[in-house]
Amino acid sequence: MSEALAQEVGSFGIHVTLVEPGPYGTDWSGASAARTEPLPAYEPVRVARRAGASTRAPQDPRATAAVVLERVDTDAPPLRLFLGTYPYPVVEAAYRRRLDTWQDWRHLASRA
Repeated sequence: MSEALAQEVGSFGIHVTLVEPGPYGTDWSGASAARTEPLPAYEPVRVARRAGASTRAPQDPRATAAVVLERVDTDAPPLRLFLGTYPYPVVEAAYRRRLDTWQDWRHLASRA
């Protein structure tokens, strides 16, 4: 939706940026979180999430404000702005898989 919005309003000089932050050093999922009784079927998902979370260094939320304000003052801002270092390998892997899939099926797509 944001990409479509950027295309629609770009000719009016309006810029759209999707701000995509990594993890923050807050208590979002800590003691302040309200929880329900966990469903056993989701235990593998919880285990994987905890394992991934332990490899991430949390960002300082105060640093984000300065970066976002710097983006606001940019003449040619990006459509996407990743914050911190965590999103890059995640996004690079996702796009690599997309490109590989598109390439794998290109032979079929070209016949359409």
